[in-house]
Amino acid sequence: MACPNCSGLENLYGFHLERNTYYMTQVNEIKKCCPSKVYVTDFTSTDVIFTCNGKEYKMKKQDFYKSSWRVYDSF
Repeated sequence: MACPNCSGLENLYGFHLERNTYYMTQVNEIKKCCPSKVYVTDFTSTDVIFTCNGKEYKMKKQDFYKSSWRVYDSF
């Protein structure tokens, strides 16, 4: 059975989180004004753990969904 919180976020924002996947997101510690390409390594029911430029970051899951989108390979 899926977590109701996660399912609600997925339906609202149109994507679901996957480990070992690239996303674009806005992190003030990386750049103040533009999104950065980050690599999601893990997530819990409340947080998303990702890396960028060799440094690890953690963001609240709902905040990550609000400010992010998945990077897809184009064909």
